[in-house]
Amino acid sequence: MEPMDTQEPDAEGAAITECIGEIADFVATLVRYPPNVLAAGMGANLQCVLRCILDAGLSTRSLISEFLEVLTREVLKPERLDS
Repeated sequence: MEPMDTQEPDAEGAAITECIGEIADFVATLVRYPPNVLAAGMGANLQCVLRCILDAGLSTRSLISEFLEVLTREVLKPERLDS
């Protein structure tokens, strides 16, 4: 997939790693919510983020669709469902 912004690859990778860490830390504070509630809330936020990216012209419908297909495949891998 094409990058959704104009940062340098190394800077983008570092920013993504930092962002993932911060999101993981935040999600850890939400342990009082059951996983299905967290999933619904995170899904709603992902919708908003992807809509903003699309509206700002930072990606295309096709690239967002591809991203969601990859995400779906990763989530539904058989080895993940068996655990």
